Amino acid sequence: MVTPLPSSIWKQISGGLKQISSGYLGVWGIDSSDQIYYRTGISANKKEGDGWYNISGALKHISSGEYGIWGVNSSDSIYYREGISDLIPYGTSWTQIEGGLKQISSGIYGIWGVNSNNELFLREGVNNLNPKGTGWKLINNGIKYVSVGRYGIWTINVLNEIFFRNNTSYLNPLGDGWVKIDGKLKQISNENDEIFYRKGINYYNLKGDSWEKVSGSLKHISNGIYGIWGVNKDDNIWIRD
Repeated sequence: MVTPLPSSIWKQISGGLKQISSGYLGVWGIDSSDQIYYRTGISANKKEGDGWYNISGALKHISSGEYGIWGVNSSDSIYYREGISDLIPYGTSWTQIEGGLKQISSGIYGIWGVNSNNELFLREGVNNLNPKGTGWKLINNGIKYVSVGRYGIWTINVLNEIFFRNNTSYLNPLGDGWVKIDGKLKQISNENDEIFYRKGINYYNLKGDSWEKVSGSLKHISNGIYGIWGVNKDDNIWIRD
């Protein structure tokens, strides 16, 4: 999710991960062996938490959002985390969901994902009573990455072009079309792992105005309710202090 970053610096966190998700249901990560981890001890006074808790299973990509913890494994099988509560914030088990995706994103505007053919899908029927939804709806071809957050739905296509989904809402996550955004990115960083944030984003201007470079070098970054987390090419973990 592309949102403004505060004027601050990066702080290294112990451990090694290849992908990380800072979202509504905490900070989750995947290491180079596809092992799954949940960050324990995060609070308002200790946003970096105090350790990593190993979760059973194996995934290559994970997403923490308003409609749950979703992930995909090395075979592109899709999984949903059951049993998450205040008492057990990391949940109890995984349920496989039909379909196949290489990357997935869970947020206030639903569950979106991309498959190995670079096709973009939206999970239909998702609501508070049925967070797993009912089926997948094909939205677009030629998309290799999707990010869902409180400031909308952003995608990167196979040419590294950036698009924002127009007129999405809690009641209408599908929206009504795409708006092309200036620049080229592979995820939230460019091909050299340089980091950028989108200036001017607010609830009246979800697309923002321009890109500004931020110090540091990361291959993956996640900005959510539990802070801005990222991992670099050596799988070192960083939080924006």
